[in-house]
Amino acid sequence: MYPPVNPTVATAVFPTAAGFCGIAALTFAVLAASLGREDAAAICAIVAGATLGFLRYNFHPATIFMGDAGALMLGYLLAAMAIQGVLKTAAAVSLVLPLVILALPILDTSFVIAKRLKYGRPIYEADRSHFHHRFANIGFSQRRTVLYLYGWTIVLAALALALRFVPYSDDHGNFNVGWSLVIAAFALAAVAASVYLVLVLEILKLKRFRQFQLRREHALQGEPPPDEAQVDAQVAYELETGEFDIVRPRREP
Repeated sequence: MYPPVNPTVATAVFPTAAGFCGIAALTFAVLAASLGREDAAAICAIVAGATLGFLRYNFHPATIFMGDAGALMLGYLLAAMAIQGVLKTAAAVSLVLPLVILALPILDTSFVIAKRLKYGRPIYEADRSHFHHRFANIGFSQRRTVLYLYGWTIVLAALALALRFVPYSDDHGNFNVGWSLVIAAFALAAVAASVYLVLVLEILKLKRFRQFQLRREHALQGEPPPDEAQVDAQVAYELETGEFDIVRPRREP
């Protein structure tokens, strides 16, 4: 049997929120200013400056840390900035921009809630299912984890800015081929980064494929194949904890 998972176990503090909010707020500031929402742009710029200034002391090794009150306030401010600075405009693309910029927390929250519902847990109960926890589970350091997440955020923010500023359409259904290819390149980069992280974190783990790997591993070591119950227990443990083979020591032949 594999050890049970304690969802309330203390976890390391990652400076993900400050850096992500700084990048997102700065992007919203540029977009809001370009759409004529100077008041919202000013607020976005203030939030960006505050979070990036805080990040100087919050980046690993950190000397100060952000609590739940700060993270929740930043989340509320980002939601308000998305509505006031981008959505309250006549531009049709404004409906897409906040979803692109905020894709990381949307996907992270959706994945965590879906997993808790799947295992019959309250959605407010803490566990180690967030993206930064999964990075730690596969052996990434805090610094490397946040840099990967910041890089993903920057790629998505670049796509949002490209959608706003690249003149790929005349707003009458006519598209410029050259500029459309530029947009496609930004979109391809965003999709590639997203797919790469999904694969690295094994967010979509194929159960049947993992079962095949476990049986093959036993066969290569000359051991009898595990029974169905053992395989199911191992796969369930990996899905639950995020502890994959990548962080396990290699077995000597």
